[in-house]
Order: sequence, then C-alpha cells, then structure tokens
Amino acid sequence: MKDNNLSDKGISVLIADDEDEVRTVIKDYLNHTNKKFVIAGEASNGNETIRKYKEIRPDLVIMKMMPKLYSLNTLKNILNINPKAKVVMLTTLNQMEEIRKCKRAGAKSFILMPFDNKTLLAGIEKALKV
Repeated sequence: MKDNNLSDKGISVLIADDEDEVRTVIKDYLNHTNKKFVIAGEASNGNETIRKYKEIRPDLVIMKMMPKLYSLNTLKNILNINPKAKVVMLTTLNQMEEIRKCKRAGAKSFILMPFDNKTLLAGIEKALKV
C-alpha cells in the first residue's frame, strides 16, 4: 500500500461523481493544468468508488457528496480500507449536516460547488498536506 503522496509518476487520483460532466471538468483540469496528477480511475456511484479504490489504491479521491454515491458510507468504507486515505469532498452549502458527518468520519478537505480551478487545487493541496 502506498504511504506517500508523490511517486515518480505523480499523484494518482480517483474521481467519483454521478455526473459525467463534473468528472470531465475535474479530469481536464488535472490533466492540463498540473502535470503531477495522474487520473487513475473514475466512478459514478458509491459501490463503484469502493471497488475501484480497492483495485487502484490511489493517492487521492475526489468525491462529490450525492445520494447515489452514499457519500458518508463510501467515505467510511475507503477509510476502513486505508485509514490514511486522502479524500476531498465536493459539496454545496445546503449539505452542512452531511459535511459535519464526513468531517468527523475523516474527510480531509471540502470544496464548495460550483468551484473554479484555483479552489479545486487549494482543496486538493489541503488534503495532501494532512
């Protein structure tokens, strides 16, 4: 299992969102703006996120808080697999109770949607420093 965030190939990232468009925006930004990221996989629901996390063991997970993703349960499962997992949660203001639960469970960073590239990178950097 990887314990460090950086490898010779870069930081591996799993992107979990139920919307293709959001995954594409994140992927495009990471691929074209910051060469140290490697997109290791994508998932569109909670079960797929957990399965791919087990297979890939990425350095970072970027996951939107959505009912189809069962965000809190997915986060807890990832952290059961690897307590040192770095998970960034994409969220909206109307999800404050869910944010509190995910923070207590171990999410490393939260990014308010809609976000710009600067905000996305700041949230990722915060999670990687923890």
